[in-house]
Amino acid sequence: MMWNCGGWGFWGTGYGWLDMILNLVITLVVIIGFVLLVAWFVRRILPTYELTGRGGTLLTAKEVLQAR
Repeated sequence: MMWNCGGWGFWGTGYGWLDMILNLVITLVVIIGFVLLVAWFVRRILPTYELTGRGGTLLTAKEVLQAR
């Protein structure tokens, strides 16, 4: 027995290429957003090592070596 899907296919809306491109763009945006969310979460959880001095400026290579 076959399902009657209205002639547009099971998932289609009848817009052809526009529908396919829009679905691709939305899917890519969701995937990229999920990857960025996971990357942000991992950076918040894992310890970070900051190479800043007392004034909040980045230390030079010499200053880092002296600190070690």
